[in-house]
Amino acid sequence: MKVEEERPEVEVFPYRLPSDETVSRFLTLLREMGGVCRVMMLGPSISYRKVIRVGEKPITLYIQVGKFWVEMESLERLEDLKRICQQVFPYGFELRVGRFGLAKEALSGRRMVLRMDTLEGEG
Repeated sequence: MKVEEERPEVEVFPYRLPSDETVSRFLTLLREMGGVCRVMMLGPSISYRKVIRVGEKPITLYIQVGKFWVEMESLERLEDLKRICQQVFPYGFELRVGRFGLAKEALSGRRMVLRMDTLEGEG
């Protein structure tokens, strides 16, 4: 049985609901920063679909993103993540380090998972 290595997670909680454009910008900057394995976006389901771009890759949002759980390879880039948050969420945000998602947790209508390796080499 393969045991998956636990990677640190950082919860990013903007003080306002980010627009679709802000979500796109945040994810694009995370992709460019590197060191991110996956991002879980959490928020309530919406009755419409919105397509955003991360680099050149289209991503369909079916939730109103309220916060992010960013799984990182290590915490070496935590200051880089903080600088990105300051740039993208000028109205304020909270960062917390810990374990927020369960590795085998079933997805509900309130979550979207974006594996960053699926965006490599694009855009």
